[in-house]
Amino acid sequence: DGTVNLGSNTVYGTATEPVIVYVDGNLDVSGGPTFYGMVYIEGNFEGTGTPSFIGSVIVEDATQFTGNLDITFNSTVLSRVNAMSTSAGMAGTWHDF
Repeated sequence: DGTVNLGSNTVYGTATEPVIVYVDGNLDVSGGPTFYGMVYIEGNFEGTGTPSFIGSVIVEDATQFTGNLDITFNSTVLSRVNAMSTSAGMAGTWHDF
């Protein structure tokens, strides 16, 4: 909960071993990091620089960015994300109002 600040030119994941990044709050990106996989942001997505996202980015609130933001949907990377995870229903987690 809060703001996650990511900078530099770090590479998160690869095309063959992608990552799942979940941010319970805001994501502030600077520099030129590269992300392979799925990024889910519950808050705002803000930043500067030239970050690259290969896979998908989901933002619940606002996006404000200066620089050259590159988001490339990649179904192959996402199929690898899907293969990494398992899912199951949990009693009491769904409410149909």
